[in-house]
Amino acid sequence: MTLSLAGPQSLDELKQLATQFGGYFAQGSRVEQQRPPALLTDEPKPIGEADQRRMHLTFACEGLPVGQEQAAAFLCSWMNDGQAGGLVAEVRERGLIESLKAEVMYEFAGQALVDVAFVLAATPPDASSHVPALVFNWLAFFKSHYRQLIEEYARLEQRRLAVSGALSLARYYSAEPDAAGLSTEAVDALLSQLTPAALLRTQVEPLACGSSSVEWRLPEPNPFLKPARASTTPTLPLTKLTFSEALPAHGEATLCLRWTLAAAQPMLARMLEDSLKPLMAQASQAGVTLAFSAYGRFWQLKISGLAEPLPIVLEQALSLFVQPDAQTLARYGAPANDPALIPIRQLLKTLPDHYLNNVVTQQTDDLPQVWAEALWTGFATGFTPSARNVLSHAARRIPGLPELSAHAMPLATGTRWEIEPSESAEVALLMFYPTPSHALDDEATWRLFAQLMQAPFYQRLRVELQLGYAVFSGFRHVAGAGGLLFGVQSPSANATQLVAHIEAFIEDLPTLINAADLPAPVKNLQAQLETADMEHSQAAELLWQAHLAGHGSDYSARLQHSLAHLQHVALLEAAHRLAQPDSARLCLSNRPGPF
Repeated sequence: MTLSLAGPQSLDELKQLATQFGGYFAQGSRVEQQRPPALLTDEPKPIGEADQRRMHLTFACEGLPVGQEQAAAFLCSWMNDGQAGGLVAEVRERGLIESLKAEVMYEFAGQALVDVAFVLAATPPDASSHVPALVFNWLAFFKSHYRQLIEEYARLEQRRLAVSGALSLARYYSAEPDAAGLSTEAVDALLSQLTPAALLRTQVEPLACGSSSVEWRLPEPNPFLKPARASTTPTLPLTKLTFSEALPAHGEATLCLRWTLAAAQPMLARMLEDSLKPLMAQASQAGVTLAFSAYGRFWQLKISGLAEPLPIVLEQALSLFVQPDAQTLARYGAPANDPALIPIRQLLKTLPDHYLNNVVTQQTDDLPQVWAEALWTGFATGFTPSARNVLSHAARRIPGLPELSAHAMPLATGTRWEIEPSESAEVALLMFYPTPSHALDDEATWRLFAQLMQAPFYQRLRVELQLGYAVFSGFRHVAGAGGLLFGVQSPSANATQLVAHIEAFIEDLPTLINAADLPAPVKNLQAQLETADMEHSQAAELLWQAHLAGHGSDYSARLQHSLAHLQHVALLEAAHRLAQPDSARLCLSNRPGPF
């Protein structure tokens, strides 16, 4: 048995806790566990899927040697790789699937269940026969060539551990991995069992596992794992790329870019996001998270993680943006293949578009013209002076023109009811109350309201009224505007009833203020907003939103000052104004409402 501790305490404190609580475990001798029964006892029978667009190949493996865990992780890593010439790319290019995911579902005592799950294309050409044939053909190729990938996999694992958090590392070392590392004997043993005879359940017809001639290729080495070349040429600063020193340069950094387009272009955005997926996967392997989003007339690119490879990731992303290949351009106008979300998640996803009252007018496939008319602004934090120079050099390729003046978000007025259609029988509702102004005093007030209401709101709607299971509230930024957000998804109440319950709760806010010992929640809120104590990504997002709202480098200090000087009388006045029927708010639901 291994006891692992992870926490904010020092190593000495953790050691003391481990010694103290580890002493409660009774001592004893190791008992050999009984061997589990065989995974596959009968010949598998064809089993249909409830969803005809989903397909599984699940292999039951027995008698695997020591090191099976690493061998299975090694296999799944390369099977899931999306680079050209690999399994995922080949099956996608043939129009057979939308996605593939290989994972280990069970491992113990030499046994393993390896599942390869597919989401089939909408109209696949006989996928039930062709997909398994390609899988087994790729496995044969991989068995003959996998040794060439061992060093690259070791680099990937080294980087993965380097960027893992304390809890992930505790879990990793608690598993007691084989000290010898990846064993080719274990990989060979695993691959030898991945045959049609080992399928636990199957839709596969006998002819499905026949030969299929494909020119497979091994993945290219991840370019972001190599040490980055430092730029020796000084680079002039970009006027609209703001470097912030609010977060220390300790090896983790964030870059945020936002473009303002002449008109919303959701089809182009979907095309670009799809083209970024292979780069996202490679960047993630190197400890860098890349995310692209579109809302209203805005496109946003956010890159965060290890500072060293971040400029190279930016260069690659901008290259895909400016000069997409023919395959990317051919995807323009293709329907979204994302799985359907539950109603409340769909509302959260589309809330920025609805808040901006975004209306898609005329779309175009002329990407160069869209970039030519776009205006951009950027924000970076966590970079050393030398790293800033490297990033500025890479940022020279940012398309569009620098945004000369900040895009002022107009203040919302009155009540708007927007509908996001859904086929679900359940009703979902979001109610967003933006701050009355962009002043930090108003933001501080709204943040304190969120702090005071969060637990009571859940208690009232989820526990007492039992309206639904997706009940939440808090302070959120939506399309650059801060505000109070209330959300609920209910199988029993209609939209009008949900609005009434939320309004009734907000009317009780003055009571919550009077009952609270205000210095305590204010102190807790100040601690939560202390960027020095946040995760880097969380702190960077807070500073980015402040940048979009037009606040300067002293944002955190000024917000703390506003929180420290909140007055009881002013809070009550603001709470009464919030409850008024004419207060500014956006109601987003999958059903018509009372307004």
